[in-house]
Amino acid sequence: MTVGGNPPYNGYDGYSAPVVVNTSDTTRFRGDCNDLRIIYWDGTANVELDRDLYGCGSASTQVWFSLQADIPASSSDSDYYLYYGNPAAGAPPGDRSQVYLWWDDFTTDPFA
Repeated sequence: MTVGGNPPYNGYDGYSAPVVVNTSDTTRFRGDCNDLRIIYWDGTANVELDRDLYGCGSASTQVWFSLQADIPASSSDSDYYLYYGNPAAGAPPGDRSQVYLWWDDFTTDPFA
């Protein structure tokens, strides 16, 4: 993950980031993309991250996840990994409130 020269006020930790992946090859990816996972190396262990997918099965699938640490301006962090190809993979973690700074699916009315 590489960032530009003007970081946000409190840094990138917790910000949502996308990666675009070609998931159209069904010999490599499951049709439901449940085998596609994002992993973060925290210095001690690999941590599987919640992710949100748009366009599964296309040449431009967007995989969104939350950055786990600040990245200094004009720098990169190579502690993020993407893996796929496990035909027996269960449901991936997909809590969107853990992916985006603010998430509301509007299924309930908090003011009702």
